[in-house]
Parts: sequence; C-alpha cells; structure tokens
Amino acid sequence: MNPGVEGGVTVHVPSGEQMSIYDAAMKYQASGTPLVIVAGKEYGTGSSRDWAAKGTMLLGVRAVIAESFERIHRSNLIGMGVLPLEFKNGQTAQGLGLTGREKFDIAGLQRGDARSVAVIATPPAGTPIRFEVRVRIDTPKEREYFKNGGILHFVLRQLARTSHARPGTTTTKHDVKKTARMGKGASKGGASRKPKAKTRRSASKPVKRARSAARRPKLKTKARKGK
Repeated sequence: MNPGVEGGVTVHVPSGEQMSIYDAAMKYQASGTPLVIVAGKEYGTGSSRDWAAKGTMLLGVRAVIAESFERIHRSNLIGMGVLPLEFKNGQTAQGLGLTGREKFDIAGLQRGDARSVAVIATPPAGTPIRFEVRVRIDTPKEREYFKNGGILHFVLRQLARTSHARPGTTTTKHDVKKTARMGKGASKGGASRKPKAKTRRSASKPVKRARSAARRPKLKTKARKGK
C-alpha cells in the first residue's frame, strides 16, 4: 500500500492519508470498521507469538487471510477471537490481484462451524474478486473459544455459570487464572495434571536408621603371649 516506504506506516482507506498503523487502526475503530489482514506464508512466526495475537486483536483485526500459519500463533489468534483463514489451491494475494484497498466480506461462517467460507473483495473501482478460503479452526475446543469471542470471554462465562449454580460463592483472581490455565492446556490437546498425593509417615512406625560405622561393635581380639 506504500511503495518505497518501510516501517509501520500505512494508508488510510478511503481518505488516502498516510499515517502510522496504530493511528490508522484507531481511526478505523472510531468509525466502527473491523479489519482484515492479508498475509503470505508462515504468518505469525517469531518469538512473541502470544503478544502478537493480543496486539492484533487490540488493533481491531477480526480475521487474517494467509497462505499458511505458524502453529502456535494460529491457536493464539483464536484465543483472542480473531478468525484464521487460509488460501486454497496455492492461491496468493498477488495471484488474485489483491492490493489491500478492497472492502472484504466473509460469507457462510456459521459462527465458526463452517470448514470453508467465501470471501468477496470489492476494490474501489472494478469487479469484485471472489475466492474460497479454508477456516483454520482445527479443534472442538478452539471452536468453542471462537464462538465465545476468545478464551477470556469463555473463562468468564464458565465462572459465571459456576457461581449461579452455587449461590453465595464469589469469584477471585486466582479462580480466573486457574481456569484460564486449564483451558489453555485443553486447547493444546494435553491432559490436565493431577495433583500428587501427599504421604505422611505414621507416628506408630518409627523409621529405622542404619547404624553408623562409629557405633558398630568392635571385633574382639586375643593378645598372643610371647614365647
């Protein structure tokens, strides 16, 4: 969108004004415009994958269309309520003629139950570009997170149901963190860890201690008489 310009700079559509990505995102949020990222291969690769997903959500991004995703970042996007979509049949943004100035409509999502959806990209002038993409919500737990708007909303709703089921109970920060950790482990397909049982020594059965070398009985020796 900015030929010859490097860094975190973009062009606001439709004003055409050049500004920082953050300023443009805040301007889109003020006008109630959700955003879509169009990317290439291995989107999200890097050392700050979880923070990158949080930043994406805070900038107002609601979907990412990429050629492929970094495995953990794809899952983190869903945890933030962002929809990961993948090009089909080797398609790319360049091959479809996408410039980033289009208006994107995503049809047939069915709240995350669909396996593929149709994307209609309408440029400022010209014929709309229609193509199919794959929905990369891969597990039932990820689908549940997405339907709730992300893992935080899922956890809060779970806690609210629990408190309604048990009148008089209150929710603490410790409960929120504990439930979030349990949900994150389940999204990766790992089994929750069971607490180890604590064993106590019985007072009636004292522990036998090995005798030290100093307490061992001395061997009795007889002195020989001289001839």
